[in-house]
Amino acid sequence: MSKGIRMALVMNLLSLLFSGVLVHSGQSTVPLKSFKIGENVTYDCIDIHLQPGLDHPLLKYHRIQMNPSISRPELKSQIGINKVQKQKIPCPDGTIPVWRNKKECTTNAQVLAENHVHSLSPDSPGTHLAGVRSQNGPFRGVEAWFKMFKLDIANDQASYGQIYIGSGSNTEVNFISAGWMINPSFFGDSRTWTYGFWKGKDGKGCYNTACSGFVQVSQTFPIVQPIDFPAGQSLWLHYSIHEDKNTGNWWLTELGSGEPNIDIGYWPKELFNLLDNGANMVGAGGVVQASSSGSSPEMGNGRFPNADHPRDSGIFTNVEVMDSNYVQHKMNYFPTEVVLDSPKCYRLTIGVVVHSGQSTVPLKSFKIGENVTYDCIDIYMQSGLDHPLLKYHTIQMKPSVSRTELKSQIGINKVQKQKIPCPDGTIPVWRNTKEFTTNTQVLAENHVHFLSPDSPGTHLAGVRSLNGPYHGVEAWFKMFELDIAKDQASYSQIYIGNGSNNEVNFISAGWMINPSFFGDGRTWTYGFWKGKDGKGCYNTACSGFVQVSQTVPIVQPIDVPTGQFLWLHYSIHQDKNTGNWWITELGEPNIDIGYWPKELFNLLDNGAIMVGAGGVVQASRSGSSPEMGNGQFPNVNHPNDSAIFTNIEVLDSNYVQRKMNYFPTEVLLDSPKCYGLTIGLDHPLLKNHTIQMKPSVSRTKLKSQIGINKVQKQKIPCPDETIPVLRNTKEFVTNAQVLADKHFHPLTADSPGTHISGVRSHNGPYRGVEASFEVVSVDIAKDQASYSQIYIGSGSNNEVNPSLFGDGRTWTYGFWKGKDGKGCYNMACSGFVQVSQKVPIFKPIGFRAGETVWLHYSIHQDKNTGNWWLTEALGLGEPGVDLGYWPKELFNLLDNGANMVGAGGVVQASRSGSSPEMGNGQFPNVNHPENSALLTNIEVLDSSYEQHKMNYVPTEVVLDSPKCYGLTIGKRFIFRRNRYGFYLNYGGPGGNSCGV
Repeated sequence: MSKGIRMALVMNLLSLLFSGVLVHSGQSTVPLKSFKIGENVTYDCIDIHLQPGLDHPLLKYHRIQMNPSISRPELKSQIGINKVQKQKIPCPDGTIPVWRNKKECTTNAQVLAENHVHSLSPDSPGTHLAGVRSQNGPFRGVEAWFKMFKLDIANDQASYGQIYIGSGSNTEVNFISAGWMINPSFFGDSRTWTYGFWKGKDGKGCYNTACSGFVQVSQTFPIVQPIDFPAGQSLWLHYSIHEDKNTGNWWLTELGSGEPNIDIGYWPKELFNLLDNGANMVGAGGVVQASSSGSSPEMGNGRFPNADHPRDSGIFTNVEVMDSNYVQHKMNYFPTEVVLDSPKCYRLTIGVVVHSGQSTVPLKSFKIGENVTYDCIDIYMQSGLDHPLLKYHTIQMKPSVSRTELKSQIGINKVQKQKIPCPDGTIPVWRNTKEFTTNTQVLAENHVHFLSPDSPGTHLAGVRSLNGPYHGVEAWFKMFELDIAKDQASYSQIYIGNGSNNEVNFISAGWMINPSFFGDGRTWTYGFWKGKDGKGCYNTACSGFVQVSQTVPIVQPIDVPTGQFLWLHYSIHQDKNTGNWWITELGEPNIDIGYWPKELFNLLDNGAIMVGAGGVVQASRSGSSPEMGNGQFPNVNHPNDSAIFTNIEVLDSNYVQRKMNYFPTEVLLDSPKCYGLTIGLDHPLLKNHTIQMKPSVSRTKLKSQIGINKVQKQKIPCPDETIPVLRNTKEFVTNAQVLADKHFHPLTADSPGTHISGVRSHNGPYRGVEASFEVVSVDIAKDQASYSQIYIGSGSNNEVNPSLFGDGRTWTYGFWKGKDGKGCYNMACSGFVQVSQKVPIFKPIGFRAGETVWLHYSIHQDKNTGNWWLTEALGLGEPGVDLGYWPKELFNLLDNGANMVGAGGVVQASRSGSSPEMGNGQFPNVNHPENSALLTNIEVLDSSYEQHKMNYVPTEVVLDSPKCYGLTIGKRFIFRRNRYGFYLNYGGPGGNSCGV
């Protein structure tokens, strides 16, 4: 026999030998290499173009696609630290790994394929499902993270975890699924295996590569492989099934986590007749097959879902789908339904895991105190997004326009929240208990709001404005620690809202002490909303609020130092572009905590009709009401001793920020016996007053060079947006009120023991008066008084509206009397609006021995607003200081100017009848005017706001006791290079015979 013939016989024998192998293994060609990775598990490296998948009759003209047209993006979250590590099969180039099947496996695969359960028709004897699906296609794909477990089940049972796509009905179905499976009768062992399955035209299909259909592409990772588990642990699998945009093939990809994706292979489009334009259904979940005896195996890891410990049960997370345009969405973007046919044996929780509020497995958890644990959840899987109104919502990562930081330095003791160092892509969510979630739902239904505060046992103290639309509100407010009963609650909050008793949209945020709600008596930050159909929630206890900050959660316990307080600075504002309502903690820098999406509301699209701030309490069942604020009544003289809201500002309909009193504001105080309230501009006539920050037209500085020794007031270095206010004693306030009732004015000089020396003019209307006058120090008795002043006024003995001004011994001061004879000194009670940041209206003046200093004041009516301004003109090239003003609302006779203006000295005798010195105690000396008290450069503003020397208008002398006091008038006087225009010399020694 020739050598050639012998070689041919050998080759034929080898061919026959391997053809025998093919009969029992399902391989279609001679393997280049083979790898045994375990008992009964061998992979043959087959030429990619000769793999068994291509033997399907529908694929005889098919050309292999080596990779997807567009690669699937890697999931951003870091879920899956214990991600499954498949064993690589190091096949040579041009080959792919194919599991060497036994004949029994191939037979079983065909039988199983015919009976495979799918979620389009789950009516299969002994099969049970627990999962979710959406039938609102077409869809182009589905992906998810899901856990793999090792279970001990019977030989004739099976348990799966899978994602899937499909189209059809009970009559005809196209279906693809992939995941993990434990099926001893199929694989020949009880290990956990990865798998893939398809069913296509004519109901034909197959598992893995046991028969033709699936095209393996990966050179190292086969579609089917046993997984070895660490003892007692689970592993994560991250699969994607998606339709190729160009070819229509359906790819199976294992998505990486910081590693490259693995495109395992695909099911060619030729296999299907109902999947050409996508799948009508996508889903994910668990499947089990009962034994012939009817006993059903474990599903997942064999445990019911545990809301407080979600990692202890089977879980699918980050379930996402591709829509008809290949845009990726969270699955709840589409209508989603539950598939659960045996709740006695298997259970399911979606999105907000029942009893816990968690929506996915946390990457990290941080315990910051007793019963306070924060889980770091993927931002796209947070429970807030599970609300049915948010299924099409796209997360807004930051506001369109950042809220500006408040300029004032209020809040040196600003709350320092503990930051939760969640990894990138995650947000902190407080781990709630089952009881908390239940309490939240009850509280949300009964939450009191300022649109309808009629709630039994609830009391309010605050302010609100109903003149919207408004786009936001912000404030600084103090946080306290209170000792209240377990069934009581005390809040401080800012809020926005719209509606009526029948339907309300409402948002509030601030701090709360509520032992029955939080489980302890600590102070907590919180947020609340109520929207469509009266539904709402607190914090992240149920869906709705979208947490965005990676480190600062919306709800957090605050440790307030014993006996102290902390400042909180919150803003609720509507985003100009999206309409979402953001909560921002303003500071350095601002912290955008998150937002309530616009979809939750039906009455807040164009802003809120109401904004406000204040305190709320809820009484106990016994009727006992808790402390509000810090438990102290407001003290107008010591505002810092009680709870306070300050720098309350609102965004108007044009997103312009204004002080709240720019708009009509009303008080809410339903129980004045138990709680009190005072407002910045406390006078009842000023509740709708808007602060004027400076005069419309500035008063010019005094032209003459009077005042080389001008009074040098000590400046108070208050921060921006604040003003200096003298801290009055209780006795001072009482005295101020008594003095205000009896205050002498030159319109009615008939006041016992009062004497005057000055000039006045009744030929108004006048718009103002100004003068330079000496400030002197005199020694008088405790029950005496001596003034130097300029003034304006209108009226008679019956009704007088003067605004008097001047100085007493060593104090500057201001006084007013208005409607109904009411009035006050300085800021001892409400009325005067201080504007200057550094120079208060009421301040002591220091003297050096034998020194005389000058003061130059102007009282004038603002041309535009009608308010009466007090300005100190500094002269000598220095700018004037607008100290503040008396609002026009205080007066009813000064709208069109004052009928009278004047200047001079005033004294008040003691009870014994002894009158004090006036001026510097010296009688005027016409030859030496500088030796007595001077009022110089006295000028007035006429009805047209033209400035004149006072003697330009008819002027009269007011001098009631010439025995004790004197007066001389001059038109022009020059002394030591100082120019005195129209001036007065006034004063005298007083005594016991000055008369009454």
